[in-house]
Amino acid sequence: MNRKLYNGGDRLKERLLYSIKPEGPKDGLSFNAHYEIDAPAHSFFNLPDEISAPSKGVARVPVYFHQDMATKHGHRGIVLIDSEMATDVDDDTPFARNEEEAKEKGERLWHNHLANTVQRHLEFCADIRATGGAPKAASAFTRHAFKLLGVVDPATTIFERQVVRRVETDEAEVAAPAKKTDAKAEDKKEVQQVRGQLLAEKRKSQLLQAKLDAIEKVQKDGAVKNKLSAHELDQT
Repeated sequence: MNRKLYNGGDRLKERLLYSIKPEGPKDGLSFNAHYEIDAPAHSFFNLPDEISAPSKGVARVPVYFHQDMATKHGHRGIVLIDSEMATDVDDDTPFARNEEEAKEKGERLWHNHLANTVQRHLEFCADIRATGGAPKAASAFTRHAFKLLGVVDPATTIFERQVVRRVETDEAEVAAPAKKTDAKAEDKKEVQQVRGQLLAEKRKSQLLQAKLDAIEKVQKDGAVKNKLSAHELDQT
């Protein structure tokens, strides 16, 4: 049987380890094997909950790849469709009751993952500047998160301004004393602007979730009303 999941983020490839324990004469021994997982970006994908291993003396080997992926990568948008594990209370759990909910939750968790990644870098930049240092520009996934959200890395613009200031200072010293500028104030202002962009993105996500919750409540209230009406008809 296959279990369906949704990947709300970038393509994810991973190799998972599982064990095969034969029965009969080889009882007590075990073999390790690997299963390659390739979850396409922003798409549904399936994972088996058992694997055939006749060469090892076992007809079917139970595996739990679907639970492992949801638990390990749920924060970045991997959501498992499982009506028993899904809940209406904790909306951050990587489980959903159907495909529609899985897609909505996966996309939202991925967006939050990007926003949190960018926020950590902004706080890093602010801390470095507070001590008089120059923060390094984001790299690897953090730089990718800035690009996807359309936010400018303040560490990059800070470096560019410092280069321009050094050139202007060298030229000005030849003709007149250099004019000092408040670099810290400018850097702080830019970090605040980027944070404002990030907060706006989070607000959009919150408004979308509130709308979805309202729709779900209306649907539930309608279902309860229909059930009560049917019960009244049965009594008459």
